[in-house]
Order: sequence, then C-alpha cells, then structure tokens
Amino acid sequence: MEMIRMIKHKSWMGTTIIKLAATSTIRLLLLMVVVLVGLTGCSNCENSLKSESPSPDGQLVARVCERNCGATTDFSAIVNLQSAAAKFDSNDGVLFVAKGRYDISTKWTGPKSLLITCKDCSRSNVFREVSIYGDIDVSYVFGPK
Repeated sequence: MEMIRMIKHKSWMGTTIIKLAATSTIRLLLLMVVVLVGLTGCSNCENSLKSESPSPDGQLVARVCERNCGATTDFSAIVNLQSAAAKFDSNDGVLFVAKGRYDISTKWTGPKSLLITCKDCSRSNVFREVSIYGDIDVSYVFGPK
C-alpha cells in the first residue's frame, strides 16, 4: 500500500491537486540528515599535539601535531600557527602538512621568522608548505630523501 498525501492548492488557474509520495518525503529527510552531519564535521580523526613553540613576543605559538584518521588512511604530520591565547585547533592556521609520521621541530629564528625542520620528510609526501603567513616568514629544512 503506497502512502499518498493529497493537498488541494488554489491558484489563479483553478484548483490543482498535488500528490506527494511518502517516499519523496523520506528521501528529503535523509538528504537533510546527511547534509547536517557533513556540516557538523563528524570525524573519526584524532589529533595528538606533539610540541609547541611560542613566538619571541609570546603572541603566537607554532604547534606540531599528528593526525590519525584510522586504519584506512595514513597518519599526517601538521604544523599550524595560532594565537597563543587560542585553544588548539589542528585545522586553524595550517602551515605544513605531510603524509606520514615524522619528527618535526619548529624554531623561531626572529620575531617574525619561523623555521620548520623535518629531516625525514620526503618532498613527495608534503601536501602543504606555506612560506608566508600574514607577516610571518616561514622557512623549511628537509632531509636528503
């Protein structure tokens, strides 16, 4: 038995009858649920903060973290730059991303200069490498790979 709802609609052309099947309503509701889940950022990823390096003036902090999204994806090494007062957010101020697990260090070489070192990183695994972020100059040292 198909559930059908009848709605009478008055228009300038006369009375029309619109049939709406319950299956269409269910499809619309499922679509809305999928969109809402996507917008809320449902994620199984875990971010582990590995180190922090405050800027010389104490206003910013460079943070190194490792992202693990489960068995079906590789780890990611991430360096981001945030206000020192901000709560850690691995998606904010992302300067560097490499696929895999690496020993990454950050060092402020001046008031507006940050050095990111990853001696084990392979250039083919580097997905993001920002050299200027606002008024901060970012430089990199990679290993021989």
